[in-house]
Amino acid sequence: MSLTPEQIEYYKEHAADDLRPSLIAAYAAGLTLAYIFVGLRIWARKAGKPSFGLDDGMILAALVPLTVFAIVGWISTTFGEGRHIIFVTNAAGVVQVYVVAIVAYAICVVLTKVSILCFYCRIFFPIRHLPLVSWIFGIFIAAYNLALIFVTVFQCVPLSSMWAGAPGKCFDTLPPFTALG
Repeated sequence: MSLTPEQIEYYKEHAADDLRPSLIAAYAAGLTLAYIFVGLRIWARKAGKPSFGLDDGMILAALVPLTVFAIVGWISTTFGEGRHIIFVTNAAGVVQVYVVAIVAYAICVVLTKVSILCFYCRIFFPIRHLPLVSWIFGIFIAAYNLALIFVTVFQCVPLSSMWAGAPGKCFDTLPPFTALG
């Protein structure tokens, strides 16, 4: 789908519109806060009576894909993300980091949510059915995000046809992304 002459003219008139500094600040703030709060959590575990548990390990592991997500977000701004589409300098790069960002985000979400479920099991241990319910929710969360990763990675076969213009077969991602919420 190509841009209309009116859209191109509008974008040229608004060439100064630039959200890149805001995107960079948002990624930096989110990543910094995550490291601070996870660091405080680990420090509290070492200073206090409760021992380091599975919930702590999961949230610590979630920092890895979160960091990847922030880095590819920063990289995407160098390709022109945050500006109008006619000013994107590397469309292939934007698509490539988009794929990496979605996969990293989904992994981060799984680890964070499962960490919360493990934390609930730790603090509400005497509740009889909580571990079973937590396992059911954990499996659902993992399956949901695995489906998101699958749709993202296999929306085009080969995947490089998304950015290289090479022959390939792609499917419309709107229905699965809508179904996945």
